[in-house]
Amino acid sequence: MISKIVRYMIFIIILAYLGILWQIRSQLNDVIAELPTPIILDYNWLWIDFNGLIQISNVKLLDQRHRHLISADKLDLKLPSFWSLFKIHEWKDYYYFPKTLKLTASNAQLNSAFTQKIENYLFDSSGQNSLIPQPCQNLFKQVSENISFQLNSNFQFNYSNAEMLVDLSLRSDSVFNLKLNSKLSHLNISEPKYIYIGPFTLFIDQPVWIESWLSNCANTYQISRAGLATLLSERLDQSVDLYKIKFSDQMHKLLHQFFATPNSITISYHPTILKSISQIRKIPIKHILAEPDLVITLNQTTPTQYIEQLDYYRLLSAQYDKKFSNSSLDRSFLPITVDAITSHIGANIILRLKDGRKIYGTINQFAENKIYLNQFIYQGRSILPYQIGQVESIEVYHSNLSQATDSTQQNEN
Repeated sequence: MISKIVRYMIFIIILAYLGILWQIRSQLNDVIAELPTPIILDYNWLWIDFNGLIQISNVKLLDQRHRHLISADKLDLKLPSFWSLFKIHEWKDYYYFPKTLKLTASNAQLNSAFTQKIENYLFDSSGQNSLIPQPCQNLFKQVSENISFQLNSNFQFNYSNAEMLVDLSLRSDSVFNLKLNSKLSHLNISEPKYIYIGPFTLFIDQPVWIESWLSNCANTYQISRAGLATLLSERLDQSVDLYKIKFSDQMHKLLHQFFATPNSITISYHPTILKSISQIRKIPIKHILAEPDLVITLNQTTPTQYIEQLDYYRLLSAQYDKKFSNSSLDRSFLPITVDAITSHIGANIILRLKDGRKIYGTINQFAENKIYLNQFIYQGRSILPYQIGQVESIEVYHSNLSQATDSTQQNEN
């Protein structure tokens, strides 16, 4: 009798486990179907344990034409707890993810259909407008067949601040090692272009793929690596010239050294004012390269200037300096104290910073020891903050000063 009850209990447990597997599989498929880029998830087996771990074997991500894009022998998805498994539907319905999420891929491959998409994006059919010379594009494609890699990634969600922290590591003996740390805010998975990109750092080292391609390309042209570096530098000049950009001499030298011997690449972006993906896409490339928040390092060397153009702020300051160069107009701006800032909201001012810069703009607000100025940059208006501790002196346009004084006197009367 007891053995029969035990058998029934085991049978019920197995049915419950299979039911949970079916539910999780259905929910994951629904989540994948809702992604901005339509892909199809295919796999052989899906298992779960009581610690919140989902193990998926023989995974394949397919495009709408059922071509293999990415495959992996095993994919592990670690959730905070077993009970988190029952909330996967919230990912799709409410875009609400668990506070921590760990994704690991073993023996994964970028298949030829995926690399073909990348190559179509990088190269045009003629090769005339491409950075990569056409004879080297075929070699590039040969190197890019079925790239193997290992992936480890951690995601942390903070819904009170609508933020997500990303820590990603990708290792590939045939390509390169990559590490990415980033913060995303104003999370809106349904509209990715409105997500704001916070500080991020991208680091690539041991670029075996690039080194192999450069060697093959040099052999095809029957030139030295130094000669190929010169050729690629000239090609890059032609490409950026379309955007009216001219690299600085220091950047030219650094690019030449990197093409001759590639070791590492680091791209770091720590914006003073966060911008959405949509806003960043509208910023001209030359303005992006002129941003002090962006740092590009090649072979552990960072140039002090990427392009031969004045920083926007210096250019704007020079224009104002010229406009207010004579003595009568210099007297149009009069000094005020920090305590008087709130009385001059909307006024035209000059901030003289301790590093020697002069910043021109209109006061938008004063809060938390920061002056927020309306300024015209990136072919549009932006509001930029300046710490009071960085400010040497503040000057306000005299007509604004008179208006503020009259307004204060009227209020007192």
